[in-house]
Amino acid sequence: MYHDPDCRLTIILTTTLVLKHLINIVMDFAEVRRMITIALSICNDLEENSMTRIDMILFRRHRTCLQLYDKCMDFYFEGKGDLSGIQIPGTELLVDESDYVKKYLMVWKVVIELIGSQYMTSLMQRNLKPYFKKFGRAFQNFSGYVNNITDPITIIPFAALHCLYEVVQLSMLEPCFVNTDDSPISDNIAQTIRDKAESMTIISIKALAYVTKRDLEICVRALQAICKIENHSTNVQIENELPETLSKCFTRLIIILLVDHQLRQYISPLKAFMKKTKYLFRNRNRGTHRNNCRSRRRKCLWELGQEKCERCLESGINCEPCEKTSSNAGIQDGNKQLLEWWERTAELEETLDSIDQELYQSTKALTTRTSTKETMSGIVHREDQKEQQQRQPEWTLTVVNGRVRLESSIKNFEELIMYHQASIRYLSPLAGLLQRESLRFECLSASVAIASTGLVIRYTHHTPRHIIVKELPYQFIDSYREEIDHLITLYMARYNACTGYLHERSFLKYYRQLKDPLTSPVVMAVCIDAIAYFYPQLQYTPLEKRQLAEFFYGQCRDMLLDMYEDPSRRMEIIMTSSFVMQYLQDVLMEYAEARRIVTVALLICHDLDNDDEAQHKMSEVERVLLRRHYMSLRLWGRIIDIFLEGVFNFSNIEYCGGQVLEGESYAVSQYLCMWDYIVRFVGSPYITDIMKQISLAVHGEPYELSLDMVLHFEIALQEWWKSLPEYFHICDDPLTSTAYKALDTVNSSVVLLPFAVLHSTTALIQSALLKPPVIIGDDPSTATDDMIRVIQEKAVSLTLISIKVLVYIIKRNLEIDVEAIPLSIGYMMGTLHAVCSVVDNCEDIQLPAEVLDILFRCYTQINSLFPPGHSIPSSSSSLESFLATFKKNPIGLYYRFPMPGYALISDVFHTCFNQLERGFRLAL
Repeated sequence: MYHDPDCRLTIILTTTLVLKHLINIVMDFAEVRRMITIALSICNDLEENSMTRIDMILFRRHRTCLQLYDKCMDFYFEGKGDLSGIQIPGTELLVDESDYVKKYLMVWKVVIELIGSQYMTSLMQRNLKPYFKKFGRAFQNFSGYVNNITDPITIIPFAALHCLYEVVQLSMLEPCFVNTDDSPISDNIAQTIRDKAESMTIISIKALAYVTKRDLEICVRALQAICKIENHSTNVQIENELPETLSKCFTRLIIILLVDHQLRQYISPLKAFMKKTKYLFRNRNRGTHRNNCRSRRRKCLWELGQEKCERCLESGINCEPCEKTSSNAGIQDGNKQLLEWWERTAELEETLDSIDQELYQSTKALTTRTSTKETMSGIVHREDQKEQQQRQPEWTLTVVNGRVRLESSIKNFEELIMYHQASIRYLSPLAGLLQRESLRFECLSASVAIASTGLVIRYTHHTPRHIIVKELPYQFIDSYREEIDHLITLYMARYNACTGYLHERSFLKYYRQLKDPLTSPVVMAVCIDAIAYFYPQLQYTPLEKRQLAEFFYGQCRDMLLDMYEDPSRRMEIIMTSSFVMQYLQDVLMEYAEARRIVTVALLICHDLDNDDEAQHKMSEVERVLLRRHYMSLRLWGRIIDIFLEGVFNFSNIEYCGGQVLEGESYAVSQYLCMWDYIVRFVGSPYITDIMKQISLAVHGEPYELSLDMVLHFEIALQEWWKSLPEYFHICDDPLTSTAYKALDTVNSSVVLLPFAVLHSTTALIQSALLKPPVIIGDDPSTATDDMIRVIQEKAVSLTLISIKVLVYIIKRNLEIDVEAIPLSIGYMMGTLHAVCSVVDNCEDIQLPAEVLDILFRCYTQINSLFPPGHSIPSSSSSLESFLATFKKNPIGLYYRFPMPGYALISDVFHTCFNQLERGFRLAL
């Protein structure tokens, strides 16, 4: 069904429904991740406006379920605790659905809001209490709250709250290290935090114990109802619920025993029920053997809930029961599912017996211990007494060497919070600004330079891609082998010599042994990548490039589909997928197709990377190439996320390392090292967090930047710059006004790239601070106005510096390597975004004429290197109006060209320079 667009919703629903079996029963998490990843990729392709109401509601519910499972898999495999970005399905009901369904959806809605909030990693009491108030219960009175619960759904939010609370508070129990001057207060504050964390952890453990106890009572009540069924009814619905109820009951019991040994009283009722359940299973078909089967010495074959055995039905005879069988006979029919339940019940009973015995011994030992230790209830009681003491604290402050120092002792956590708030309110002249969690900015329009491609793609209806060239173009029929030889030679000499995505010696040996290169997917993919790059040596017209690349891609994709079922060809799949990415994205703008291919390739990378047996059989060359292509595919996947979803997140990408293979040059080592450091920078927590807001800014949406984010910017950049190897240090301080002069000494586009990434990031982030923030609430103080003015002045200074540096970087990159056009295009996009931001927000600032002149000359040179005939005149362009209204998508215009991606870039450049002409009166 994966290749049938009409079955996409069926794939999503099917995947969701089988995940529970794969996780809880089979425990095949690798298979789970593969299915989830493909299903979520299909979710991103589906458009809700083309569905019926029922399909749309089911799609949203299953999409949320898949996203939750996906986050769980990220935690299991990578230890990632990021639960943000989960889409809430809503609580709309379908016809004949009960209010219980609505309650279930509402519960998960509030739970997702909590676990997906931006404060989840730093949860505090002030964040949790507002969330809990939604349920209208007092925080401390969890015992009465839990006892009033009659169904397991209602208990989920309360349990989620305390699970998170327990995790956060437990992390504070470890000793902390305070790096301050010799103040006796620091140790006191640290101890206060630990004491508070200890008390709140105990409260959450107690709450979870009551939750588990109540959940178990609900389960036991359901089980007892099953046991009271008269005559051991063979109701199919009840029997299907029974094993799951047993498993839930057993799981809850284990948790209870871990947190409170006094709750062992629940073992006996459960053990008694186990025996009843075994009796129920054993005697479900009392008199199961039929006279006819017994006389033939044949086993009776039963289907669940069936009144007659299969043999009697087939023979057409009367199915009469024989005498009662022995009670120790166990399961006597042939129902495998029933037999599995009976065995599981027996295992649970044995486990409970073992736990009961261990608890008896531990309880006996516990009673012999000294009574000087405080019990849980005593600690909680003392904490409650402390919280009831209402008094106004007083603090003694002194000034030492110009610094205010606290001399009084902090008694508890509440006093610490009060002191923190008071110090901001009374001691800081910037209280109005510092008390705000973030600065809020309004944005009126999307960035033409940065957001155009993504918005055009997102507002396009994606359909399965069809290969338009299925036969080799007639002009290449007689010479296709020579053309492929030329492309391979060009690629190995001009690109692979410094990137190392192929081991030249091994690949050329393999290539020369091929009887027909059209049978090799890797060779086809390399040829596609060579055609997609800007090589002046290729004398093809744009139409010939498209036809040849399209034929190669058709061959390549057909072979990929065949190879997916062959585990021995996994490395070929990975390398082929990696090489076609630039063609699909930069040339064709087929991001949906690229996502499907890269998703499967990443799953195969993960499997191969964790397959010790396969790793042992691989050569050193294959292992090194696997790491390189794994990182490359991850980068391509994150780039696709930017264009399809507007999500900038390069975190948790494993570095490929700088290992150099035999015969590879120093340039390969330098290239790999360069990408390792860039990935560390763009994937750092600071850049990841701030780029979430910058992504909103470039797409014309309101965004918020905390004061800490703003103030930490230069520190983060300087720390990364200093960590770079010496050969990337083209200057000591990259953010000075004279940093551009260091570019004259650079002779490699690889050495240039880290410097360019730093200034592209600076231009992108600082240009978002050029507009004044929205102040809500009381009138700001003069000090607050001054602080905002200082921030904006710094943003203007850094933006202008980065614009000038980027312009000189583009100029130098074109001088060093004219074929590295994709890099120059990327630099130009960042530069135009920053320049347009200055024009729109800083009317009194003029860019130097020298910078504008170089910018225009670089644009002219880049434009001359574009495929001929791919320039869109201003009279035909509707890009600017589309970004303002999101109507009349211009993508149809771009698809008229052989290389639509380059037509779009040309249109973006023209539109940006038209904006600059209106702003600067620049004569183009």
